[in-house]
Amino acid sequence: INKIQKIEVTYPLRVAYNYGSITNLSNTQLKIYYNDEAYETKYILELDDCEIIGFDPYCYTSQEITVKYEGLETTFKFDCGGLELESGWEYEIIDENSIKLTEYKKTIYGNGNYIKKIYIPQEIDGYTVTKLGNNLFQGESIEQAILPSTVKEIGDYAFERNKFI
Repeated sequence: INKIQKIEVTYPLRVAYNYGSITNLSNTQLKIYYNDEAYETKYILELDDCEIIGFDPYCYTSQEITVKYEGLETTFKFDCGGLELESGWEYEIIDENSIKLTEYKKTIYGNGNYIKKIYIPQEIDGYTVTKLGNNLFQGESIEQAILPSTVKEIGDYAFERNKFI
């Protein structure tokens, strides 16, 4: 049985927009080393049981982030370059506390792929995300969406023509 011996972040990259969640790390790669000296490289968000600690999507300087996977952990420095990223979301204000997401701005990686796993934030700009608008992710090639418990309504065709697994 191949047991994981070590993990390391090999390619920490941010995405083009700020999605207010760990989706911002979706272009970051983790190298997984096994006891037979083999290894594989995966995008962090491809790993279902990967835990990310210490990430602040609204920090625009450097930050230390820890990744835990299969009982191992590694810490890396994530440099945000001092630049504030444009939001990856457009929204409508419903009331003084809540919003409906109306547009998702997609990020294309350098290899031509898109984000496949998206984390919807619980809050954006101090508003609670309670609704996902019509056609929000229609045809976006998303395979998995993680929604907060605050989302109470999903609009028509919000996830139509995606590749959910």
